Parts: sequence; structure tokens; C-alpha cells
Amino acid sequence: MKPVGADAERAVDVRVIAATPSDLTSAIASGTFRSDLYYRLSVLAFELPPLRSRREDILLIVAELLRRRALTPRASKARTSIGSRAIAGRATYASCET
Repeated sequence: MKPVGADAERAVDVRVIAATPSDLTSAIASGTFRSDLYYRLSVLAFELPPLRSRREDILLIVAELLRRRALTPRASKARTSIGSRAIAGRATYASCET
């Protein structure tokens, strides 16, 4: 890459993670998404079902986020566990259909 205002290019090691609910192949066909960008982004593509279809993952994700939060400097002020009301609420929550 060549930084703005620089005379020389610099080598960079970049990884891009991109997500979209859109059908990009249709967007390319309609001209609303660039095919060259799609080519670069689609090196490793996979589909991940939405959380509403894998509700059992919600508590695992929340637990991991709380674990990571506990490692931060302000951890003494942060919640580091999931309350029983939150667990019960998650179990009875009706997922939204979109």
C-alpha cells in the first residue's frame, strides 16, 4: 500500500472479516457491488446461521464476553457472571422472525 503523501509503497499484512445478510452475487449482477472487491473478500467464505436459530449459543457467547471483560483494567467494576434472571429470561424469550 502507499500511504497518503508518501513516495514509496509499504508492505502490509491485512486480514479482513466482512459480514452481510445480502446476496452479493445478486448485487454484483445488478451492479450495486463491485465484482473485484467480491473476488478479494471471498477467499474464505462461510455461512453462519443467525443467533435466533442457535439460541443455545447465546449463553456461551455472553460467558465469553464476560470472561474477556474480566481481563480488562476496569474489571473490578464490571459484572463477571450471568444472573439467574438473565438465564431464565433468555430461555423464555420468543425470538423475532425477520
